Amino acid sequence: MAKQFSLFETPRPSLPKYNVFLAIFPDDRTARTIIELGSALRQTLGMHGRLRPVSHLHVSLLFLGGTMVVPEKIVEVIGRVCQTVAAVTSPFEIKFDQVLSFRGRPGNHPLVLVGDDQVNTGARNLLGCLNAEFAKHFPWPASAPQFVPHLTLLYDKQELAPRPVGPVGWTATEMVLVRSEVGATQYDWLGRWAFGG
Repeated sequence: MAKQFSLFETPRPSLPKYNVFLAIFPDDRTARTIIELGSALRQTLGMHGRLRPVSHLHVSLLFLGGTMVVPEKIVEVIGRVCQTVAAVTSPFEIKFDQVLSFRGRPGNHPLVLVGDDQVNTGARNLLGCLNAEFAKHFPWPASAPQFVPHLTLLYDKQELAPRPVGPVGWTATEMVLVRSEVGATQYDWLGRWAFGG
């Protein structure tokens, strides 16, 4: 199994207290629409997993690592990278029109919203710019894992094959640096950067 990349030094074998990542969050109205869609799907499909909290609905862009503490000096560098990239990124559309299960741990499969491969190019372009800019400041993986823009609704033992849903989307206007407390369903926003400066 390949070692997972991390900007942070976490002593092993201890588990990290926090995961740190960059994400795009829907606006409040869209988030409520997504929760309504997730609730309807959960009932229709007979799933039992709990819906993610409305405040946690997001599209993950880049996992930056797990850590026991989040050093301010690293947050400052991440902030400079994000500011540089955000300044040259225009707002873009995110659209999802399918739901499916990703392969997760046995009995714990993420149910996610995804879009057609040609739809969410703005998110893919943003990730490409982020990778290029981070490589100027940190030892960076030569090849990034395949990126599928998606939004997780819940985790369930069922595995669902792709099926269409009524389209849901929003205009992404900023990206957010998130510190997630492992096992606590607690997100803290450490920074946010508006696209177009």
